[in-house]
Amino acid sequence: MNKKILVIDDEPMIVELVKNRLEHEDYSVSTASDGLIGLEILRTQKPDLIVLDILMPNMDGYNFIQEVNKDPGINHIPILVLTANAHLKELFAMEGVDNYMVKPFDKEEFLDKIRELTN
Repeated sequence: MNKKILVIDDEPMIVELVKNRLEHEDYSVSTASDGLIGLEILRTQKPDLIVLDILMPNMDGYNFIQEVNKDPGINHIPILVLTANAHLKELFAMEGVDNYMVKPFDKEEFLDKIRELTN
């Protein structure tokens, strides 16, 4: 069975790029344009991995991570943060997120990280 990945980002071009790359590698991909929608999908679909942007409307990535961390039904699902803010590494670590990539990212490095987190 294909691994399921939830991509949460408010930039349609990024979502489409990430979705296409993942589907090309035979992952099943769901998408959301903000953290609120992402939480709904996360709780119903229980993906194997979440690919998350930080700066989004309605619920940003930080609040999304905090909500996920509070919920024992979903807090075990790994999160890969995609961000334009490389200097936020310490903040990610404080929230328990060790996996992040800075936009723009290398395609092969991205796919390697996805494989690592879904195995």
